[in-house]
Amino acid sequence: MQDKEYTAFGPWVYEIDEEHEIPLVFKKHFEQEDNHSILFKIPINMERRSLKPGMHMYDYVIGAYSDYIYIMERNDDDVISKKVYYTEIAAIENSIDILRGNLVIYLNSELYCIVYNAVSKDIIDKFVEIVRQNMETTQIDLVDCNKNLSDFNLSFGFNNIYSLLSKNNENIRFIAYQPKKRVTYKKRKLFKIMTALILSPELTELMILATSKDLIVVSCGKNINFRNFPVHKRSYLYVPFKSIASINIDNDEIYKNVIQYEIIVGNNSFTLKTSADNSDISKLTHYLT
Repeated sequence: MQDKEYTAFGPWVYEIDEEHEIPLVFKKHFEQEDNHSILFKIPINMERRSLKPGMHMYDYVIGAYSDYIYIMERNDDDVISKKVYYTEIAAIENSIDILRGNLVIYLNSELYCIVYNAVSKDIIDKFVEIVRQNMETTQIDLVDCNKNLSDFNLSFGFNNIYSLLSKNNENIRFIAYQPKKRVTYKKRKLFKIMTALILSPELTELMILATSKDLIVVSCGKNINFRNFPVHKRSYLYVPFKSIASINIDNDEIYKNVIQYEIIVGNNSFTLKTSADNSDISKLTHYLT
């Protein structure tokens, strides 16, 4: 079994089937019935040339079932298993930064952060969609959300992302868009002026969409970028409206004419920053009342 894993090993995620079996270290602990919507294994973050036959080559086995997800995490020669019901999941996020993928499952009191090779994004996207469809939700009336794509000047990349998401999500609505924009520090002391000239801080691109069940935030993984460095990361955060406790709105403490939105989801919080003249995002609170 171990030699077969070594022969087939690559940096990608495999759905478990007859060809790609459950790794032996996990199989001894696997007690679930064969009625999963998806079951896959995630390899260790190591180059093939560093591996040898007989080594453990997978860190996780994860499955989605009708009422819960099942997470098996390897700890040396042991396995820690956790059954997480969909009602416990507050949000789920999938981000891609060139070849580094990062799946984050937010619970009310903890989170799971799972790194994978972005070549396998399609499998992780499939898992995320299954979780989204099964998470506990509240239906929100979006009849007043009548913005069209033509109302926003999206970049080429974000326009493509919107097109893909709109194909896979029925009745998706556009809430807000924040383009890249240079910002300045509030304090205008000489040091800050020189720092601003050197670092050239700017707001990064941000897009907020909604279905009747959840909020979808597409971002660059950080709110502020410096020196016009290329930002390759794209983060897809899905938050059921039912999970959102509140949205706090404040002026940013560091940057002038920047508004900070803090979305409170259980014990988690997600911070978004936009230009003060971008009023669309403030309408989010309307959908929570």
